[in-house]
Amino acid sequence: MKRLTAAVLALVLLLAPALCVPAAAAGALPDEVDVFYQQLSPLARECFDRMNTGENLARFRSGEPIDLSVSGAYSTLADLQRQVNARQTAATQAYAAILQSYPEIFWTRGCEVGGSYTYGGGSYYMSLELTVLFETNWRDGRRDVIADEAAVRGKVQALAEEAAVQGGPWSQLAYVHDWLTNHNVYNSAATGADYLPWTPLAALTDLSQPVCEGYARAFKMLCDELGYPCLYVAGYTDGPHAWNMVQVAGKWYAVDVTYDDPGVPGVSAVVSGRESRKYFLVGEETLLDDYHVFSDNHIPTGEISEAISFTYPALAPEALDPNFSWGADWPGWGAPEQPEPDWPGPAVFADVDDTAYYAPAVKWAARQGVTNGTGTDAEGRALFSPDAAVTRGQAVTFLWRSRGEPEPATAQNPFADVQETDYFCKAVLWAVENGITNGTSPDSFSPGDPVTRGQMLTFLWRAMGRPGETEAFEGKAWNADAEAWAAEFGVADGTAQAYSAAADCPRGDVVYYLFHAGLLMAG
Repeated sequence: MKRLTAAVLALVLLLAPALCVPAAAAGALPDEVDVFYQQLSPLARECFDRMNTGENLARFRSGEPIDLSVSGAYSTLADLQRQVNARQTAATQAYAAILQSYPEIFWTRGCEVGGSYTYGGGSYYMSLELTVLFETNWRDGRRDVIADEAAVRGKVQALAEEAAVQGGPWSQLAYVHDWLTNHNVYNSAATGADYLPWTPLAALTDLSQPVCEGYARAFKMLCDELGYPCLYVAGYTDGPHAWNMVQVAGKWYAVDVTYDDPGVPGVSAVVSGRESRKYFLVGEETLLDDYHVFSDNHIPTGEISEAISFTYPALAPEALDPNFSWGADWPGWGAPEQPEPDWPGPAVFADVDDTAYYAPAVKWAARQGVTNGTGTDAEGRALFSPDAAVTRGQAVTFLWRSRGEPEPATAQNPFADVQETDYFCKAVLWAVENGITNGTSPDSFSPGDPVTRGQMLTFLWRAMGRPGETEAFEGKAWNADAEAWAAEFGVADGTAQAYSAAADCPRGDVVYYLFHAGLLMAG
């Protein structure tokens, strides 16, 4: 078989290296319920199986290429090209899944897939290799992979031994959770120039300054060592974020170590006094405050890279009981046999896509009874009408409902256009009593007029207690303080249309504002 010079030159076009750089990773389930593996294509599973051997996993550490070649001849370059493209995509997906399975492989988050082909006997033959790309800290010699891996592994084993004698599952997992919150401080100054804060090395050694990814990867390693199935979850809160899901007795519970170790301005000590277990082993419907449950502000996206995203199993509705006991509540140690994964269902409303920026807010609004939608379509599916205008009467009603529908102290009504029988009457009276609105004139509220973005933010700002209010001065805009507050905390950030005080505020954005203002109240 002769390797042709022309063929090698053509390789530059055919097998240009495909880079995969995961933005975040997700943990792997045990083999018997390997959710991520099952979500791979058959070709990607083949690549995963090839990588997931002791010999090839060692190549993730050494940087030596992993052979992904397959036997077979191709009669034309076009046939070869199609196979190359398919295997490059499959290999990058399998690489992402490997990182989900092994958070201890923390010195790489990118790979290169390339190779060569030969021609002989009228056919083309392909060889393909995957090479992991080391992060700068380990590529430039500043850090040693072997030494750092050993340091992390030693700490994980020591902590797991200590945790294993603490009692039942809740106590064991609480031990490692609390160790992470009490020995670290969130790295608010982290930049992409230094990858260390994104690794478990930062959370498990005296570096002690991880970001959310570092916390979550470290917690997964500790759970793996203790024998609890654990996932690293890539998702969104008030921005891209990472947390964990842990399986106990066949049910999944959420843990957000980062949120349980909040940064305190001016405090650099690892123990700030703000550590908590608020986000420890909670369920989807676990109340975090008077208004929000866990799933309101933790939206799993599973976006691992441009090549692939994963779906996560459903959380248990409620938090794990701290008194849960394997002996009393479960016949044996370990996870039970699992049914097919219960994947999250579609959005509540047919016209609200799960990926829409306002989807979490709409879900929250429906759950809290803030709004029940606008009707149904021809097929009987519920509609929300996110682009429809919101009247002033509807706006104060949404706000009133989001606060639990407090009863107004008086029935005295100063507005001629608000009747006792109107659905928004109590909401308007409550809003006036609390200084949230004074109407459009002394005797008019104009409940049928569209609410503007400026008005909606001002209603919210006043309901929040007028934070940051400044003294009045000549020429000061009526909504200046509300806009400053909203800008500081990003209440209106992320909507499809840029903010304009005079523009009408559609239903999707009204609940979006309410939801994000509520998150500020939740802390």
